[in-house]
Amino acid sequence: MMAVVFSAFAGNAGWTIHHDRQDSLERRHALVRGMAALAAEHVHRIITTASVAMDQVAALVRDTPTLHAVHTIDHWKRLREHTAHLEGGDSLWVVDPDGKTILESASYPGRQAPIRDLSPYLTDPAPLSVGPALVERGEDGRVVYTLIRPLRDDSGRAVAAVIAVMNAPHLTRFHDLSVAGDAPLIGVYRPTGEVVSRRPNLPDMVGKSLADTPLFKDRLAGATEAVFVAPSPFDGVTRITALHRVGEQNLMVLVGLDPEPALADWRARGLRTFLAHLGGAFATLLAVAWWGRVPRPPVPPTEANPLPHPARDAQAMPPGTASDDAHSPDLSPETARRVLTILLVEEDPTIRRGVTALLRDWGHEVIEAADGQAALRQAEAANALDLLFTDALFTDTAIPPGMTGIDLASRIRQQRPHLPVLLASAPLANGEAADLDALPDTATIAKPYDIGALKTRIVQLCATDGA
Repeated sequence: MMAVVFSAFAGNAGWTIHHDRQDSLERRHALVRGMAALAAEHVHRIITTASVAMDQVAALVRDTPTLHAVHTIDHWKRLREHTAHLEGGDSLWVVDPDGKTILESASYPGRQAPIRDLSPYLTDPAPLSVGPALVERGEDGRVVYTLIRPLRDDSGRAVAAVIAVMNAPHLTRFHDLSVAGDAPLIGVYRPTGEVVSRRPNLPDMVGKSLADTPLFKDRLAGATEAVFVAPSPFDGVTRITALHRVGEQNLMVLVGLDPEPALADWRARGLRTFLAHLGGAFATLLAVAWWGRVPRPPVPPTEANPLPHPARDAQAMPPGTASDDAHSPDLSPETARRVLTILLVEEDPTIRRGVTALLRDWGHEVIEAADGQAALRQAEAANALDLLFTDALFTDTAIPPGMTGIDLASRIRQQRPHLPVLLASAPLANGEAADLDALPDTATIAKPYDIGALKTRIVQLCATDGA
């Protein structure tokens, strides 16, 4: 019983804990996927806003007769106005194909352009390219990235370029995405894997690339959206990571969360679940044990389960007495080696019918008598038939009229000297006890009698007669 109860509760607890873990990880995956979508939308808005401002600067350059005609105070002021519309932008530049500054919004006449080699971007057919993160020259040494828009003549040859210098941390710091103190990793990368912006540890990421890592080759290359669990090639931390691609520039936005905080919460819940189920198992066992000790009401007699006297026998049989069939002698014909013929003498018809049914259910033959005279006649008739089948006498010690059970036993013993006698009675008076002592092979059983004790008495008496 204990093993079954504990197995059931353990199985239920294991199922609950396992599915709670799956739910915890699924919620974490969904959270990362949603954060990546927000980050991608933020990056797309910044790039789109900057592209509009750069298109306006390109129109300004095309309206001048020559590229160097842009180098005026009026054009510089207009360039500064366009720079004010850059979200997360620092400055706008107009440079020639060699990277020489023509006009720059932060100063006049202008500083050296942040990009010295424009050839990879001028040969790129894309209308707008995104450069990798770099450290800006100067005392501040800020980390920036660049947007490059080539200006082409009618033949498609690049004659100039508009450059936007953008604040790299702003690309990943649009609002606080921390979840219960668990700050996510947010990274923006070029299609070829170079870091554009990353939070945290952006200064350490300048100049690094994912291009040669298994993560890029196995997970990122060619994918537009994905959610996976993998270690970072930069810090080695395993995270649940979501990928989103952004715009025509095909930028990769990656957002990652460490699954451990979610699993720590799951382990705490799992422990509480286990303890709750363990307590439930103990409570169930205690309830079963208590139920087994609660006294049961007596079962009324039926044809399949007759009792000599149901009410009195139920009161006379406390739990654990000889009435338990598992501890009582077996009176089946196989054990007794033959069927017993029992002369039953009982004045109470209810008790007589119940005991008769009980003895017959055990496999014996019963001759019924309501008083001493009837019992003598039954004994004489049985003697006339075949006394070898008369093996036991069950009578009462107070048989009317004018004859006691002991008197009846003495008279029948005149016909069958070795006939065993079982007397059912209340406690005997001194004189009756003396008369009983004079009868050999005689036993008594107290009323109301116990069924197990009845079996025992019959087996003991029949054994003296070779039964």
